[in-house]
Amino acid sequence: MSLIKHFILIILTMFITLAVPLQQVAAAASYQCAGTMLQDDDIKSTEDCEAQMQLSTVISSSICLLRAILAESMFQVYCGVLEDVDLIVGIAFTLYIMFYSISLIFGINKTTPRDFLIRYFKIILIYVFVTEAEVFFEFLYKFFIYGLLGGTANFLMKLDVGDKIEKNEDSDSLSEKEDDIFSHVDELFYKVIGDEGLVSFATLAFAYMTTGVGVIVSSLLMFGIFAMIQAFFRMLVTYAVAILALTFLLMFAPFFIIFGMFKGTQFLFKGWLGSLISYTIQPLVVLAFIFLVANVSDVAKKVSEKQYINAELEQPALSAPENRKVENITKIIDMVGQKFKVEAPQFKNEDEFSNDFKEGVFFAMAFLILHAVMNAFLAKVPDFARILGNFQGYSTAANIGQSGPSWKGDATPQSAGIHQPDDFVPKSALKGVLDTAESALPKAAGSIASAFTPRAGGSKK
Repeated sequence: MSLIKHFILIILTMFITLAVPLQQVAAAASYQCAGTMLQDDDIKSTEDCEAQMQLSTVISSSICLLRAILAESMFQVYCGVLEDVDLIVGIAFTLYIMFYSISLIFGINKTTPRDFLIRYFKIILIYVFVTEAEVFFEFLYKFFIYGLLGGTANFLMKLDVGDKIEKNEDSDSLSEKEDDIFSHVDELFYKVIGDEGLVSFATLAFAYMTTGVGVIVSSLLMFGIFAMIQAFFRMLVTYAVAILALTFLLMFAPFFIIFGMFKGTQFLFKGWLGSLISYTIQPLVVLAFIFLVANVSDVAKKVSEKQYINAELEQPALSAPENRKVENITKIIDMVGQKFKVEAPQFKNEDEFSNDFKEGVFFAMAFLILHAVMNAFLAKVPDFARILGNFQGYSTAANIGQSGPSWKGDATPQSAGIHQPDDFVPKSALKGVLDTAESALPKAAGSIASAFTPRAGGSKK
């Protein structure tokens, strides 16, 4: 059910995103934002992404196209927000500084010179992040979109101890970057679910079943194929939802950063920060999962090749029944290959056929185990992000529609055994107008409240 919700969310978000008038981005996209020209050299154009859209590159092409469209849409919305909040930002910072200065002059707020300097330094820092598009682009956008995700992908590829999956070098539609981890996903997807991969595995299972070699194992392989299709789809949906959420959260960063200044709206800032961390961790878990699957595929292939070499060296002469069995399997495979117009695998003997089949079974089982591990990690992401972000409200990153625990009554994060960083969200620098006004004018507020409150029991004659 959660998978269906995520799929519907992607469709709705893509519809809303595509509804925004888009222009074709160049190879190095440029964005005009509040009088500042922002240059993005890392993103591909939508035309390039569409040109490489084939079954063999369906995942990397889809991610490429999604990120290109979202980048253009995000900066259209963000730059519009930035132009609209100039007046709001000026008013908010003026009120904040005014009330804070009044509290210092009248001795209401006891602040040391050190705290005074830290507070004003943080105010300037927040102001720069809210009003300067170039600072936002270089430090926030590139950090979350390219720094963490791209850096993690490249790091995992450096740790790839196995040989890379064989690529079709004649194809111009494969990913241009060798260190792009999604090229691994394309190869795995095409190997398992592509024209040749799906037909090959299905043919092997059908041949084993019809020749009486192993009905149970064949059924297990067929179940593994469908489970892997679902796992690939879940993996793509999880990554796409995280990218969509990150883009949406970054669109309205100026508003949420301003919310962090005032005590009455700090919960909105903390919620935004916790969700930003949570949605950033999700793609990292998915990328690690892709890395593990790629290495499992390499190991399965090496084990299968080693078993075949050993079996070929010790292969005795086949008996007449065994020869007929291999011939029947070959006929079935050739017939299916001609039917679907794909190159059917050729086997010299039953051991070669058996080793290829064992490779598929091993990969299917390993894939399902790793998929279960990935889901377990993703389920823990919201709690982990809530702790990092000092988030006490709602977190919907991994489970859309579910709310996180809130601290009510006498319950506190400390009583629950959760350590909260004291200054991860700078509390001393985020005391706002509401807090200052309440401490500065308590008697006036009480008088105003009593003037508009009817007396109990009414008036007596």
